[in-house]
Amino acid sequence: MAVLLLLFCFLAGLLAKTDTASRALQTLEDKLLGNLPGYQIVKDATSRFASMDNIEGAKVVMVIQDSGYRFGLALEAQNDWLLVYMPDGGPAGDAAGEVQMLLKDAVIITEIPWLSLLACLRRGGRGALELAAPYLRDSA
Repeated sequence: MAVLLLLFCFLAGLLAKTDTASRALQTLEDKLLGNLPGYQIVKDATSRFASMDNIEGAKVVMVIQDSGYRFGLALEAQNDWLLVYMPDGGPAGDAAGEVQMLLKDAVIITEIPWLSLLACLRRGGRGALELAAPYLRDSA
């Protein structure tokens, strides 16, 4: 029984990669799913989330600012410089933000998982202090 199920899943996977299946899925989305309220929003959000899920070599950083820190994602490094993407907070999460080139001395590189930070941003920052706690300096 398990062998039949495995064979069925394998064949379904092969079939799903065909042009015919792609056209059928596109037709299904255009004719049926596209008419469901919120479908496109959920589809766009999940595709953005998936694309930001595992950015090779990127690290969550805390950018040192006047009286505190701002979260960012270090995308590239060259000599003493980092290219840092700083997402806007709020429900948009990673959908909006800015990119800055910063000296390495202006940031603290962390081991905070990107997805955990995104979850905090989507909650308006709730939980961010707990994530940042190991990297915060005492004010005394």
